[in-house]
Amino acid sequence: MTVTVSAPRSALRPRVLRHTLRRSIRATVGWSLALGGLVVLYAATWPAFRNSREYARLFDELPAAYRSMFTSTGAGMTTAAGFFHAELFALTGPLLVLLAAMGAGVRAVAGEEERGRLDLLLATPVSRARWVIEHAVALAAGVLAICATDAVVMLAAGAAVSADLTPGNVIAAWVHVGVAGIWFGILAVAVGAATGRPALARITVGIVALAMYLVNGLAPMSPVLERLQPLSVFRYAIGDDPLVTGLHAGHLALVLVTALPVLAAGAWLFRRRDLRH
Repeated sequence: MTVTVSAPRSALRPRVLRHTLRRSIRATVGWSLALGGLVVLYAATWPAFRNSREYARLFDELPAAYRSMFTSTGAGMTTAAGFFHAELFALTGPLLVLLAAMGAGVRAVAGEEERGRLDLLLATPVSRARWVIEHAVALAAGVLAICATDAVVMLAAGAAVSADLTPGNVIAAWVHVGVAGIWFGILAVAVGAATGRPALARITVGIVALAMYLVNGLAPMSPVLERLQPLSVFRYAIGDDPLVTGLHAGHLALVLVTALPVLAAGAWLFRRRDLRH
């Protein structure tokens, strides 16, 4: 006679995911409000830039290689899309989303381990790999919620100041920023899971993000950096000015696909090391 033993349904439910989503609500709301406030601030200054011929001439007189750090399509600062891309999406927006994702990623494993609570949490019927994966899913959901909220804020603020923004492109720009944030958040999860050290996870993400940003931004100035540019996540997140050109599904898919082996490596190393006490 064959006896089949199945896991209880409660053990199969995404309990870690639900718990993490509940715990992250305040952080998600906080980051959404902070970034939304910045969007409103930029929208409030847009009318002054729209009518400023001097600022447009100053921007146009910059060296082409330097201008490429703010736009790859040549969109001028007196157009709404060019202004918001240069002021928000070229650095500030991706940076704040990256910080939100990195914080969530560091807390997922390394943060709990540093507090001495992880061994107790893992005593429940949840495998280490599942712990990592469900935290990564919760992180992605939080980042996308932040970006979705601020896309709505940007559309409303843009309409209030008569900024000529294409709604589809606004959504596309925030999706690109969100996917980049998810990539760096997953890197934080993986490094934290592999080492159990929050500081090391933050330093690693910071160094990788800075290097990738500089490679992408300075690529037009150096043949060496231009050859390295395809290795930068920012090349696919902001390199094509999605606020001007729209969604680039292939680039988004490439970023997400490259995040999977990073997450898998972190989960694999986490399963094989002893927890810190």
